[in-house]
Amino acid sequence: MSSIFHYEFLAVRLRAALLLVGMALFVTAHAQHEEVPNPSHPRLLLLKGEERRLLADLGRDSLLFQVHRDLLHRADNLLQAAPLTRQMTGRRLLSVSREALRRIFLLSYAYRTTRDARYGRRAKTEMLAIANFSDWNPPHFLDVSEMTMGLAIGYDWLYSLLSHSERTLLCQTIVEKGLRPSYNKAYNWFDTAENNWNQVCHAGMLYGALAVRDRYKPLADSIIDRALRNVRIPMQGYAPDGAYPEGTGYWGYGTNFNVMLLSAVERLCGKDFGLSESKGFMQTGEYLQAMTLPSLQMYCYSDNGQRAGVEPAVFWFYGRSHDAQLLYSQLRIIRETGLEALTRDRLAPAALLWAAGADLAHPQKPSYLFWKAGGDNPVCTMRSGWERGATFLGVKLGSPYVNHGHMDVGSFVYEREGVVWACDLGTENYTALEQHMNDLWNRKQESGRWNVFRYNNRNHNTLTFNGEKQLVKGKAEVLSWSDRSEHMYVTTDLSELYRGQVESVRRACSLIDQEDAVIEDLISVGDSGVTLTWTLMTPALPTEVAPNVVRLEKEDRALYVRVEGGGTLSWNFEPAIPQNSYEGRNDGIVGVRFSMELPRNSRTHLRVILSSHETPREIPLLLKD
Repeated sequence: MSSIFHYEFLAVRLRAALLLVGMALFVTAHAQHEEVPNPSHPRLLLLKGEERRLLADLGRDSLLFQVHRDLLHRADNLLQAAPLTRQMTGRRLLSVSREALRRIFLLSYAYRTTRDARYGRRAKTEMLAIANFSDWNPPHFLDVSEMTMGLAIGYDWLYSLLSHSERTLLCQTIVEKGLRPSYNKAYNWFDTAENNWNQVCHAGMLYGALAVRDRYKPLADSIIDRALRNVRIPMQGYAPDGAYPEGTGYWGYGTNFNVMLLSAVERLCGKDFGLSESKGFMQTGEYLQAMTLPSLQMYCYSDNGQRAGVEPAVFWFYGRSHDAQLLYSQLRIIRETGLEALTRDRLAPAALLWAAGADLAHPQKPSYLFWKAGGDNPVCTMRSGWERGATFLGVKLGSPYVNHGHMDVGSFVYEREGVVWACDLGTENYTALEQHMNDLWNRKQESGRWNVFRYNNRNHNTLTFNGEKQLVKGKAEVLSWSDRSEHMYVTTDLSELYRGQVESVRRACSLIDQEDAVIEDLISVGDSGVTLTWTLMTPALPTEVAPNVVRLEKEDRALYVRVEGGGTLSWNFEPAIPQNSYEGRNDGIVGVRFSMELPRNSRTHLRVILSSHETPREIPLLLKD
């Protein structure tokens, strides 16, 4: 999430250029803005006169109507709040931009669905306040994009309440502080990026362009064509199965704004110019659900958090597919944690627009227990069920070099009986890190990024040889897999991640009878012997009960970690406390590790079994010598 990435994206731009060349003839021959109408305001998402039908649709489902009522209550709470001020956090204005989008969208929604002028006046006050900011921090263009989207929605939805001078001021502000800076080469590296920046920034610019198009048509048309052309680039990242390369939290960011873009165009044109037909895109609603643990935590690999939330975009995917399975985990979160899981989201009004008419009273449990995806950052999950107490095993493959990636290739997460025995530490506080290091966003092998405790392989549930790091340009794919309920598994080759350290590494991760997790490694060593370190990050208390067995205890539950194969091993239990005070403390997490000497020119077959039984059932080897 940094413009420091700019120099890193030269290679990315080359790949993007190849995609753009493929579209050039189509774009030249047929400018897409020509098919985008320019009706009277309001024209964004909820067109003029559609409020009555929306309210009728919401009234047919008790949960949707509760969400609607809660949004109105939140709008009431904003009536006396002081307008936002331009307060930077480190080098970002993003928290202010997000709150501005939330407030303006929410208040405008409240006005349009109630016609209570208090909401419109309060939204206008907020809009005029952010219009008077000196700028919207274009060096970090996400800030500009979210601010532009918020002001565009308010300008469009409250158009009839604005005076001529207010319309002129707000329109000029959208153009001068939002749209025009997006053509400044000092800020617009997002234009052909392959990550969430592209999706968020083009969505914000598109909203601004559609809002002011009646006054600034040439500029708006240029932005519309650019957005519809270039948002295709990150959408290729969902191929082939719907997994998002940057992980779950950034799925929420990139996909929510991608869907906001598609929805605005679709409402105006009756089509999205084939964007949603991008391979894997319509499958990606399953991805988010597959990454949700039975305990309603998220599988938080890479720069992502553990907290599961309700993502408005899922309701868009449901509206398109009418597949009620997509909503199952989202509705669980709402019912178990409360309406605020959705209504605190800055895009919550859009979720209601997309969900209107749905039947949320009868959620449909997903029919699958095994889910896998290839692509830029492959991932696989296996489970015994979808409710609390079910068993879950998630396996992360891919590469550290993806945007927001960690050296977590081959790592796994294991939940059983409500305890996440093998966990991922997740993301770090960017602002705190940026204050102490200047190469956080540099993904080269020698970058200081990989010294961050949570980012390197030493503190993930994977392998380390001689204390060295995984190779950032390495990648692991799904080699084989099984979705049979009695033995679900995935196998992979990790050799590219450890080239120069060992000859080869293969790993298999299995869920046996929907209970026990088995992590199997087959390692070939070259002319120099190495020290292997096998790591398990856990919130449980470890005790060595045998030379090859550790008992983990958490609350009133226990799990045994049993090592089979290889030579003599030594255990080490160490609190997951980083050396740097500015990094997250990881309170309550312990690194459970064993080390083993692997002789030169040797071949070692290891298996680690995580079971509630100290002596588990006999399990056949999966990897073959």
